[in-house]
Amino acid sequence: MLLIFAFFFCACHKEDLERYTLDPGEFTENVLQEQNFQMSLIGRLKQNPSTSTLLALVKTREIFAQKYLEDLVNLKLSDQQPHLYTLSESHSKSLMTIDLLAGLDYEKALIEMLVNSDQNMLAFHIRASSNSGLANPQLRSWTETKLPQLRNNLKESQNLK
Repeated sequence: MLLIFAFFFCACHKEDLERYTLDPGEFTENVLQEQNFQMSLIGRLKQNPSTSTLLALVKTREIFAQKYLEDLVNLKLSDQQPHLYTLSESHSKSLMTIDLLAGLDYEKALIEMLVNSDQNMLAFHIRASSNSGLANPQLRSWTETKLPQLRNNLKESQNLK
C-alpha cells in the first residue's frame, strides 16, 4: 500500500507553476515608481544638503538610480519599454505635501521618506527573489543581485536620521 502511495505521489508531482505570486509587470511597475520617487527625493535633497555626508549619499544614489534603471530596461522583459518617469498618485501627493515645508524640517521629512522608500524597495526585491516571487528566472536572479546594495542604501539613509 505504501509503495502504491509513493508511486502515485511521485507520478503526480509536477512543478507548481502557480506558486509564483508576483507578476513581472506588477513588480517592474512598482520598482520603477519607487525608484522614480527616490530620484525625486534625491533631487530635492541635492538642492541644499546640510552636511557633506548627505551630499555624498546624494551623489552615490544618483549613480545607483541611473544604473538600476538601465539594468532593468536592458533585461528586455517585454517588447514595450517601461514608463521610466512615472510617479504613483500617492508619491506625487507626498511630494506636494513635503514641498510645503522649509529648512531642516524639509530635509528631515525628505530623509524620512527616503528611509521608507528604501524599505519598500528592499521589500519588493526580497519578495520577488523568493521561491514564491517571480516566475521569470532572469528577473528573479536580477532582483537577488540587487539585495546587497538595497540593504546598504537603507543603512545609509537610516544613518542620516
